[in-house]
Amino acid sequence: MVELRGTEKQVKWAEDIRAEKLHNGGGPGAPYPEGTPLAGEEYIREQAAKNCPTPEAMALALNALEAVKAQDSAIWWIDNRLLSLLDLVKGQAKKIMEIAQ
Repeated sequence: MVELRGTEKQVKWAEDIRAEKLHNGGGPGAPYPEGTPLAGEEYIREQAAKNCPTPEAMALALNALEAVKAQDSAIWWIDNRLLSLLDLVKGQAKKIMEIAQ
């Protein structure tokens, strides 16, 4: 996991947020099926494997997940604390696609 940048207080808070998101998805109203035991990183990987129609789409989803995990700004994690991991991954995928065009 990348080391976060920010004040000591920001880093501590952001580390907690990041751990929560990667473990169980975080964010209010996370759009995961009821009873899903793990809606974090493992859930994203499972869903990408099941639902991506092409190898390219699978690569995009996994690259977007890695881009989220690579965020090293404590402020980024704090500012995005109310979003689910799935929303963060979708946002990163959109940015990757925009850059690729």
